[in-house]
Amino acid sequence: MEIPAAMSLLFLDFDGVVSARNGPRFGRLPTLEAWLRKRITVDVVVASSWREQFPLEKLRDFFAEDLRVRVIGVTPLITPDPWRQAEAERPPLRSKRPAIPS
Repeated sequence: MEIPAAMSLLFLDFDGVVSARNGPRFGRLPTLEAWLRKRITVDVVVASSWREQFPLEKLRDFFAEDLRVRVIGVTPLITPDPWRQAEAERPPLRSKRPAIPS
């Protein structure tokens, strides 16, 4: 996709951004929507794990009707390399810090 010079993309995660941990689901979305209305050159790409559960059309429905057209896509799902995942989950190897010569 070619992006015109005047356009910006907002890569949006839902959890912790528009939905607070202890708040209502999408409780902060009105604030984001107001921000987007002031910035007509900003489109949204959903980078949330919600993209794994809902198609783009449903993700758009979470937004106010006037902004749905600006939710233009989702980031791709990238399957992690199983060896890299296992490596990342292992506790770090530790060694003694070298003695500082006196």
